[in-house]
Amino acid sequence: MMKNDDKYAPSNDREVVQGARMFLQKEHITPKMRQLSRQYRTPKEYASAMIDAISESDIQDYFAAGDWQPVAQKMLANIWKQQNKMKVVRK
Repeated sequence: MMKNDDKYAPSNDREVVQGARMFLQKEHITPKMRQLSRQYRTPKEYASAMIDAISESDIQDYFAAGDWQPVAQKMLANIWKQQNKMKVVRK
């Protein structure tokens, strides 16, 4: 499961993607990240900011960016929606 270089393409292996999901849930998606979701207007904006923070961690040592970033985007978009579902948008 260890990758040797960032130049490798994503493996698209279900086990690797599931491993990335579990690694993110256990190590990187913290209650603090959930609280920060209310500071962003869109899920895309929130996911982009959090992926930048996550990419600075040790996840790059274990998974190719193409394996963990799509998983992280989906997870973070769902977190944003859950945390902001009762938020009233005023124009």
